[in-house]
Amino acid sequence: MSVVYVLFEYDPSVTGPKKEHPVAVVSNEAVAEQFYQHDPKNRDWIPFNLDEVPEQTGVPGNPIPPAPPSMDEIEATRKRVEETTQSMQQFLEQMKNRRNRK
Repeated sequence: MSVVYVLFEYDPSVTGPKKEHPVAVVSNEAVAEQFYQHDPKNRDWIPFNLDEVPEQTGVPGNPIPPAPPSMDEIEATRKRVEETTQSMQQFLEQMKNRRNRK
């Protein structure tokens, strides 16, 4: 079972539901405990079992594939590559000519 530990800090100056906020996620319980021990009054950690996450949520591990590019996007990319290639060829030709003059 894969477990991660969400590390929280409490901000006593804030009132309401945003008083605590996550600051990090670690995969080692000892690290989570060290974080807590550094300031037990204002820090805490919560274990989270990754195996409990439903697979159909679109979370990492079950990514939603990107849509294929449109023909307009493909043509625009082809044109940019062609223009960049021509520009590079011109630059290289200029550098070659400068080198030959020396």
